Amino acid sequence: MALVDDLKAAKALIADPKNWRRGGWGRPGNRCALGTLLDLGCGVGNVPSHPVTKALRRCLPGNFLGMGSVVRFNDDPTTTHADIMALFDRAIAAAEAAK
Repeated sequence: MALVDDLKAAKALIADPKNWRRGGWGRPGNRCALGTLLDLGCGVGNVPSHPVTKALRRCLPGNFLGMGSVVRFNDDPTTTHADIMALFDRAIAAAEAAK
């Protein structure tokens, strides 16, 4: 799949707030932002270097930049589901612009 397709597929898995979680990968139907990659067939060990992870990392708010920062942003108590959806939207727009 192309990056844009992967980003959209991952976002769709947690588009409903009841399917998104903080803390840990979760289980199918209830995942964190990066846990969605497991449902897309990515192995846990490949998540840090996956193109979706890199795309999301590049679109994080400045105070969350750095290695592993998508997890910190997802799990931060001030981060809302809307913040996660906006992160995916920024990453999708950037990937589309880079085509």
